Amino acid sequence: MALCSRVGPLTEEDSMNHPLIIDLNQRIHDRVVECLRSEPRGPILDVGAGDGNLAMRLRDEGFDVRAVDMFTKDFRPTDIEIRSANLNMGIPFADAEFTAVVATEVIEHVENPWQFVRELYRITKPGGVVIVSTPNLANVYTRLWFALTGRLYNFLESAYQGIGHITPVYLWNLRRMAEAKFDIEAVMINASPIPKTRMRLPSTSLLFGQCIVVKLRRLAGPALAEPRVWAESRVLRVEG
Repeated sequence: MALCSRVGPLTEEDSMNHPLIIDLNQRIHDRVVECLRSEPRGPILDVGAGDGNLAMRLRDEGFDVRAVDMFTKDFRPTDIEIRSANLNMGIPFADAEFTAVVATEVIEHVENPWQFVRELYRITKPGGVVIVSTPNLANVYTRLWFALTGRLYNFLESAYQGIGHITPVYLWNLRRMAEAKFDIEAVMINASPIPKTRMRLPSTSLLFGQCIVVKLRRLAGPALAEPRVWAESRVLRVEG
């Protein structure tokens, strides 16, 4: 979909084709394939599929791939079904339709990430896998930038206007969104670049990682996850 962090004041078209961005997104795809390698082959959905690079890799790994994105004109593979949809309104597939779902660099683009996670839960079979990636807001560079400026680097005006980064999602909050819906099986990073340089650290620590890649296992339960409502300092569960 979009990218983890900015390389400079690029337009959306330029940034998506920037060699550093292509390489770093490729590393996200590497982690996704790594997470899925031991999973049974079956129907898989690529949410926010973009140009279809990841969808093609998943097809070559033996999965029955379908895709969804708001804009489909750049989607290259002609042998993979893609639907157009506004993900803020939901994901247009049936309950428990997929054994696996991937959403790389998508959740920070939607208005309601809690609802988005409920939709990922809804369309995944019990026991199936969901893989989500998003900018790593816990790395030392982002923390330092926030300490100095009071702003999140990945959500500056350039990222807001240029690539639609609108909703910061911390790992600790993603864990809350997953409660009673998913078990978190793995948390990885794509790479550890040093900002504004072409250098990368060999570290796989979250302290230096650019994007997090989280593997979630869908729990048994009803197709529709119940949203939480806070009232009078209590958490209430209500029907969806």
